[in-house]
Amino acid sequence: MNLPLRARRSRLGVPLVVAIIAGSCSSPARTGTGTGAAAGAAGQATGVAAPLPDVSKLVPTVQAQIAAQHDALTRTLASGTSTVIERANRFGELAKLFMAAQLPEAAVTTFQSAQSLDPTDYRWPYYLAQLARSQGDLPKAAGLFDRVL
Repeated sequence: MNLPLRARRSRLGVPLVVAIIAGSCSSPARTGTGTGAAAGAAGQATGVAAPLPDVSKLVPTVQAQIAAQHDALTRTLASGTSTVIERANRFGELAKLFMAAQLPEAAVTTFQSAQSLDPTDYRWPYYLAQLARSQGDLPKAAGLFDRVL
């Protein structure tokens, strides 16, 4: 069926965003050690977790979830045995919490870190596209969605 663009958007809109934020989307199990030059450069660019944004206005349980995920990210980055994929996934998990907590700037930065570590993972440009769309930057969202496809 060939629906107009507006109809296609409305069918995907809210349920898709809710499913994504809830974490129901998952990528296939992958492994990687990041031995290439690009992976090494990405690892240097995202070798440390950025400081947490101000989460004091969030409910305590959300603050605790964000703090726990940030601590897990910090431990993963400090581990000499973690893979690039593991590090990217940790950044992505923290970014999803930022997205759900409506902290878009922190989410964008953290998703970009995940994407720089693992540019082949379709989740990171997808989430970035959703954030751009929610902020009204439709050209940027369209470019990111095209990349996902």
